[in-house]
Amino acid sequence: ISLGPIFDTTSKSVAFSPQGTRTIKKWRELIPAHIPLMVIGGINDVTLAEVVKDAGANSVAVIGAITKADKKQEVVDKFTAVFDQ
Repeated sequence: ISLGPIFDTTSKSVAFSPQGTRTIKKWRELIPAHIPLMVIGGINDVTLAEVVKDAGANSVAVIGAITKADKKQEVVDKFTAVFDQ
């Protein structure tokens, strides 16, 4: 199941406000633990990935964090490490 945008995003125009981490927590309570919850939108750095993971997300989808990075593989590795813990 996917949820977003979590934070403000510049990747696309959406007709509603960001959902925030409170909504992640609420959805995680409603969705059985064996069903993955992926979040998207405005997750521009690894710190925000850690925040959404702590709120209950199992994974993230990102665009700008990777496409705008000078060292793309390094960024991918950092995001991967957050969710491999």
